[in-house]
Amino acid sequence: MKNSIKLEYYPKLDETVLQESIEIVHKNKEKWDIPFFFDTKSYLDLNHIK
Repeated sequence: MKNSIKLEYYPKLDETVLQESIEIVHKNKEKWDIPFFFDTKSYLDLNHIK
């Protein structure tokens, strides 16, 4: 029997490390620009694509 299921393994993260990372993200998020995929119109020339 051929097994075609592909599983991904994600290691368990230490809760303390995860919480510290989340706090860093929340503390610094005002310093970052919004991701480019939220504002595609300023990054893409839609007329060029058409």
